[in-house]
Amino acid sequence: VDAGGAVDAGGANDAATLDAAALDAAALDAASLGATADNAAALDDAALLDDGAEHAVLNFEALDLDDDDDDEFDDDDETAAAARKLARAAAKAERTKVVVCSRCHGLRHKASGGDATRARAGAEDAALTPEAFEALIRREVKDRKGVVLLFVDLFDVEGSLRCWTGLGSLVGHRRRVIVAANKADLLPRDVSRTRVVGWLHDAARDAVPYLRDNLHLDDVKLVSCRTGAGVGALLQDARDAASRARGDVFVCGAANCGKSSFINRAVGAFSGGGGGSKYKGEKRWGVTASATPGTTLGVVKVALRDDGPDVYDTPGLLMPDALGSRLTEPELGAVLPREFNPVALRVQPGGSVLLGALGRVDVIASELGAFFLTFYVAPGLTLHPTSTANVDDAYLAKHCGELLSPPFDAARLAELGSTPTDVEIDGRGFERAAADVSVSGLGWVAVTGSGRATLRVHAPPGALVTRREPLLPFEDLKALTAKSTGGRLVRGAGKKKPKGKAKAGAPGRKRRGSGR
Repeated sequence: VDAGGAVDAGGANDAATLDAAALDAAALDAASLGATADNAAALDDAALLDDGAEHAVLNFEALDLDDDDDDEFDDDDETAAAARKLARAAAKAERTKVVVCSRCHGLRHKASGGDATRARAGAEDAALTPEAFEALIRREVKDRKGVVLLFVDLFDVEGSLRCWTGLGSLVGHRRRVIVAANKADLLPRDVSRTRVVGWLHDAARDAVPYLRDNLHLDDVKLVSCRTGAGVGALLQDARDAASRARGDVFVCGAANCGKSSFINRAVGAFSGGGGGSKYKGEKRWGVTASATPGTTLGVVKVALRDDGPDVYDTPGLLMPDALGSRLTEPELGAVLPREFNPVALRVQPGGSVLLGALGRVDVIASELGAFFLTFYVAPGLTLHPTSTANVDDAYLAKHCGELLSPPFDAARLAELGSTPTDVEIDGRGFERAAADVSVSGLGWVAVTGSGRATLRVHAPPGALVTRREPLLPFEDLKALTAKSTGGRLVRGAGKKKPKGKAKAGAPGRKRRGSGR
């Protein structure tokens, strides 16, 4: 329906124009349509309104009307039928119309909210700085009773936790904290969830002093805000704990770790959506969620349709020099994963693997030869093995944006910069990884081999480089190992099989550019 009232009646009546009086006369109620209460609910669910547009669109494929009630509707002429459609869509639009600011509309629909309103260190607006977010949480949360639901990004555990080293001073002491690890859907299906929970429990206690004596193993949960797995159960646990504390639930975490996406899932779970351990929910807008760090700018009370504790979404904390706050939105889109397809590369001393043009890992020395480096990075971050001697500023500038991406413009190399960090690894053999080397904001590398090796990791300033116990130590190297052939990584091809035993349609998996 356009703004002037022209109705598209499925192609048969392309320009049936109704004036305001005709529209009023055509607005029939549910009784005149013979619709049951169930049919009316179906009509409500089928009428969708884009909050940024003025058009009401009715999706008739979603309708599930009772055939016995539709005889009169089917007998009407096409103009009257179109008028009914228009009336229902207009009524739904009036009930559900939500006005959002241009920043939220841009973040929702264009993946860009504007540079002037982006939260980061040194922002022109003092309310958009990391210090302002910390002060806001301290003011709104510290003196109120309840439970803190602390979100951690499994893809960037160290980066998620390092801005919460002062957790007690921000949210108050003697408060229960539940740690929720988001993006559990990225883990391999056969991984031991129990071992991952134990690993997270140790990592959180090591990184945040407040949690050393206040975090129990059963307070660490794995969820996926993208698929909805574990969302309903997590929120129910948090609200039960808040009820016992006679307070509310405060959803906290680092920027861009999934808090607002969790809120949007949770609203559906407690608004008749079903809940449970794997609630998928309806695709409705609640609070604005995007890949841009600092999307949420204030403490937002979430309206749940029951009498239980309230839930509050809080701004994500930002480290002043965090890599995510320095990347452009296209660069962020390339380095944030929606899936993992790990690749293992055999690297001799004197060899390097480039992570796009943002960083690289050099094997400086090794007592007993080559090490295997297994990369857990986003598919949009290209991997390129080469000799360390080949890599210099001219090489990066030449291939930036093509063979090596992100960034997508060589001018960004000087803006981002690069800092080396040396890491010593004591190998434990080839049956399990000896350690992970985590690069905050980019992913991590599992290191496998024998003897001692020295790695040099180059990354932009602000990308925290740490050595840690391996998260996934027992992955199958044989299945993950790839070789570089003319700019491509070919994985899983293995040795040629004798004739007659090769399976058709099962070549090695390839990765080129930003794809895997």
